[in-house]
Amino acid sequence: MPTFIAIGAVAVLAYTKGQESNLYSVVAVIYLVAVIHVALHHGKRQALISVSFVLVYNFLSLLPFITALSFNDRNVRRIILLTIVLPVLAVIVGQLKERVDFLLEHEKEARRKAEESEERLRFMAESMPQKIFTTTPRGRLDYFNPQWMDYTGLTYRQTKSNKWPELIHPDDVTENIAKWEHSLKTGEPFSFEHRFKRHDGQYRWHLTRARAMHDENGRIKIWVGSSTDIDDIKSALKREHKLEKTTARLTEQREELLELNHAKDEFISLASHQLRTPATGVKQYVGMVLEGYAGNITSDQKAYLTSAYESNERQITIINDLLKVAKVDAGKISLHKEKIDISDLIKDIIQEQSSRFKDRQQTILFTPKQSKILATVDIANIRMVLENIIDNASKYTPSGKTIEVTAKKSRSKLIIAVRDEGVGIDQKNIGKIFQKFSRIDNPLSVEVGGSGLGLYWAKKIIDHHNGTIEIQSEINKGSTFTITLPS
Repeated sequence: MPTFIAIGAVAVLAYTKGQESNLYSVVAVIYLVAVIHVALHHGKRQALISVSFVLVYNFLSLLPFITALSFNDRNVRRIILLTIVLPVLAVIVGQLKERVDFLLEHEKEARRKAEESEERLRFMAESMPQKIFTTTPRGRLDYFNPQWMDYTGLTYRQTKSNKWPELIHPDDVTENIAKWEHSLKTGEPFSFEHRFKRHDGQYRWHLTRARAMHDENGRIKIWVGSSTDIDDIKSALKREHKLEKTTARLTEQREELLELNHAKDEFISLASHQLRTPATGVKQYVGMVLEGYAGNITSDQKAYLTSAYESNERQITIINDLLKVAKVDAGKISLHKEKIDISDLIKDIIQEQSSRFKDRQQTILFTPKQSKILATVDIANIRMVLENIIDNASKYTPSGKTIEVTAKKSRSKLIIAVRDEGVGIDQKNIGKIFQKFSRIDNPLSVEVGGSGLGLYWAKKIIDHHNGTIEIQSEINKGSTFTITLPS
């Protein structure tokens, strides 16, 4: 449109009376203005199109008029101006315009990307659970995410007032400020654990870190940092440290107890050996007197000696129990395994104790589930274990009741069960039954007596055979001891 306006203006001038000498100057100015306008607003391509219109018009419309003029140097220059200079000028101005447009568009795109990047970083900072902040090179806060205000309860203006030292625990603030000022001075990264006051007045441990961002000349542009709540971690580490100290103390106490226990076992072993010898001697001499080797004795004397003999017998049993327990606790037990028929062993034990069952008016039954029940065991120790359990079943079972022993082989296991109809054991005491020196109160415990070591020792022997011993019991209905051994 500006080109057509310019051409129209030239046409009017060409056919209007005026000075011919000024005509080309006016035409040149009009064309120049039009071309520059088109080039600046529409670019190189549109400017060249405008120049093309001008040239066509010149040769079609103004050519007769220009031909009538004299072709001197001045007129030739004017024609060259219209036909050559203007197109070149249009190209140059259009090129500049396009270059400027490109640079402006590039700058606009760069600004848009920078704004998007800033918005993305701000979104990330405000979405993170950590408290994010930035400061000027001198350490003045210029950005902090909302987590700061949520934690401290302060307003935006209060937070930006650089009064953060007031939020730090009094015990931490001096060292905190000194480290921060050192980092500001040297540019070294800042890292410090300190306590920040929460909006409810509680101080919680935080790990604050900050690093300096430098420009191309190495100067600090900005400090970027974060504060992470590590109070739960610190508490856990403190509990762990306390637990480690407690564990170390308990380990030390355990070692001391083991040493004391070892010393105790040594003492019991030594004392038992020293006691068994005279006790055995007393038993022999009292037995000889009872049998008449020292002459006739009265009935009263016999009663006293019989009581002494039985007391001495109980003493020897306790001494033997102590020696057996001391030996097994010291790890000095060695098993000599042989293959035997467990049925024969149980029958032999019942036969030996038959007089006791008769005296107590008890019935004992043995029911083997197979004709032969073979197992590889230490015969002497397993015999003592079974004797102990069967004797206990008899001791804690009232007169007129029945004791039943069963044995069977199941796959690769041997299972022996001893069931009685005795006083039973309370469930709360089941866990104590295999403990050392354990005595469970029941209606027959005073009459029975004992060292409280028999079942402890029996379990140790079964453990050495890689077996188990368990108990099921009900008050006033009886108990069942079940031994399981590898067959």
